[in-house]
Amino acid sequence: MPYESSRAGATSNESRVPCDFTQTHWTTVLHAQGTTVGAGEALNRLCRKYWPPVYAFIRRRWPQHGSHKAEDLTQGFFSEFIRKFPNLDIGPDKGKFRSYLLACLSNYLRKDWERSKPTADVVVPTDELEAAAATKGWAASLECTPERAFDIVWATTVVEKSLQTLREEYVSSGKGALHDRLLPLLTGRAEAGGYAAMAAELRLSEGALRVASHEFRRRFGQILRAEVADTVARPEDTDEELRYLLSLWAGGSSTK
Repeated sequence: MPYESSRAGATSNESRVPCDFTQTHWTTVLHAQGTTVGAGEALNRLCRKYWPPVYAFIRRRWPQHGSHKAEDLTQGFFSEFIRKFPNLDIGPDKGKFRSYLLACLSNYLRKDWERSKPTADVVVPTDELEAAAATKGWAASLECTPERAFDIVWATTVVEKSLQTLREEYVSSGKGALHDRLLPLLTGRAEAGGYAAMAAELRLSEGALRVASHEFRRRFGQILRAEVADTVARPEDTDEELRYLLSLWAGGSSTK
């Protein structure tokens, strides 16, 4: 049971990572649980990524409490997670990492084990705090179960991270303006006039714009798929998880 089993005589986890299971959250988790350089930052980065969905779950579980209480519980959970982390029995055999983390959160909130005063903080940069603040208001307004709120906010986090990566790629290659004009086509918010007006504005032929749009969508799909594959235990689960994520994002984003 998450948070209730530990490993005796734990050593470095590098050897526990299957050779065909690289660049996944479980790989990051096992690296963070080891003693190699960067393990602490890897754990902190993992906690920062899951902060918004954990907050959303708590906010929906106790809507009568204010945002400050939800923030305290979120911070308390991650502080406890970090404290117990070195001795947790974790790995890809646990399935999806978000499901494992949600089970840990449920156990934490049920108070089935001794809590201690938080001893470690999750350091979140200012820009991420601003994004989290926007998520907070949205999480409080979701009319669904805490579990679904967790999944919706997680789906949005994954999609927005993918969109951010896509934008960074286009900007770094000097195509920031093209990115900004193509983005509405990707998110279904295309402006009146469609391709013809957009092509004229960008000084491209309509055919060239369609090719650019196809490449834009293709690259976004690659990035998003990589992000989703980073959250499942088996590569064959990626497509199912991707469909679920997109269905949540499409439904959840309409409420924002």
